[in-house]
Amino acid sequence: MIKLIISILLKIIFAALVVSILSVGVAMFALSFGKTEIENRLNEMVIENKSEIVEAVENRLSLNFEYENLIVSYERYSINDLKIQFSFRDVRMAQVNDSLPVDIDELSIEIDLTRSIFSQLPAITAIIINGSDIQFSHNNESGYMINNIPITQFRLPKREGFKRPSLELKSISSKAIDIEHLQSTVGLSDVIESNDASFFLNLKWDEVPRKQEVLFAEGKIQLLIMDGVINTRESVPGKALSIFSFSQLPKRFLLNFEDVLDEGLVFDYIKGDVLLKERTALTCNLSLNTKTVDVLIVGASDLQQRTYDQMMIVDPDVSDILTGGAAVLAGPAAAASMFLLSRILSRPDEDTLSYFDVSGEWKNPQIAPIEREEIDVSLIENCEQFLPN
Repeated sequence: MIKLIISILLKIIFAALVVSILSVGVAMFALSFGKTEIENRLNEMVIENKSEIVEAVENRLSLNFEYENLIVSYERYSINDLKIQFSFRDVRMAQVNDSLPVDIDELSIEIDLTRSIFSQLPAITAIIINGSDIQFSHNNESGYMINNIPITQFRLPKREGFKRPSLELKSISSKAIDIEHLQSTVGLSDVIESNDASFFLNLKWDEVPRKQEVLFAEGKIQLLIMDGVINTRESVPGKALSIFSFSQLPKRFLLNFEDVLDEGLVFDYIKGDVLLKERTALTCNLSLNTKTVDVLIVGASDLQQRTYDQMMIVDPDVSDILTGGAAVLAGPAAAASMFLLSRILSRPDEDTLSYFDVSGEWKNPQIAPIEREEIDVSLIENCEQFLPN
């Protein structure tokens, strides 16, 4: 009997076939079996039906789909809260005859067992992607793509009356070939232009985000954007619609820099760590480097209200930055930010750094100079201790 019930559930989950609604009595009968027996039966069946599972997923996504192992686990939180988690190990997805597949170490999908039975469709409550190296890009024909797969192929069907599943990204390395389009996708202006942007992501959303909710994640982002341009032209509408205020560098610090061309401020790299928490983006070490100016941003950006609460530290003389030992240990980007931070903390007799408070709305930020004596250097030195857990 339990094998028959599990068989029906597998059909619901993987093929979304219309089945008869199971009576409460049958569901209770299934609950009378122990956790270990249920899991053993489930895992036996996914091994026996691997080809059918692959075919069902391929038909759903219109992609080639492969996996090495599939482990099924079962949790009973209460009589009305039963979850089954399907964990695919060593997954590969690709367009037909595509040389750029998406490889994932582990893809886990959690299913609400009771809701799936009564709705006759899989009620997905959580999606976890753990370990992957992906590439974001965009073209006019296919829109946004992960590797060469249009992101629209991963969309979940809309289910009226159901909450969207949670989404968690763990240890995801990603590269954005077209960062301008990605900025506009999440509701930002294309302030930064670069063809070489890398990110390391550990993020979670309570529900799979809509486009305007992508920034409202919880977690951490490490970023490195190379060889680009920051738009600093006043004539560009909404140019300040950026989480961090590089585009608001005071004009008097830009007019004499050879890095400033007609299109904006040319930079070698932007690098740093960003913590996303309660719809706020926080950083202690976001740095920008050009051949003639170095900038460090410390502070927060309210992603809901779209306001700044940041300090911008500008060093117009960075010719000796790369002589630091950190360049050997962690590359020139790390060397630059560490060098500038050490200068702030060392309190040199002739401080050539300039300090600015950046506040107010992204569209119309208020920038005011700060005297060195006004700064609590301990807030910079111990910045990470003040970040929320």
